[in-house]
Amino acid sequence: MSQGAVSCHSPDLVKNLSQLMAYAAQAGPASPTQPALFMSAHDQLQLFESQLQQWGQGAISIATLSQTARSQGLLLAALPPQFETVLHQLLDRLESAALITEESCSFSQKDLADHLHGWVAKARQRLS
Repeated sequence: MSQGAVSCHSPDLVKNLSQLMAYAAQAGPASPTQPALFMSAHDQLQLFESQLQQWGQGAISIATLSQTARSQGLLLAALPPQFETVLHQLLDRLESAALITEESCSFSQKDLADHLHGWVAKARQRLS
């Protein structure tokens, strides 16, 4: 092995991997504020869909939904760039709608929720 190369059995590598695995075990299951360390794009899509349903039932806020959606890096990286653009536009509109007490034609939360559900369906198809 050449000088400077790292062996697969390097004590530092084994130590770092052990620390990483211990951290993952402590992290526990995924949640909107503390996503699991090793979530797949499919897992992140499922988490977002679950959050979308919870928001529709009034169990979580738009801010929590938006934070969860925007933090799904693996999911967004696995999809074409247009998916991220559209998702962020929908979330921006939803956040703006939350500032308006009455529904207006351009900021209907129900319409935005329908579009977000459509986004989830198309993302699922794309990941399959």
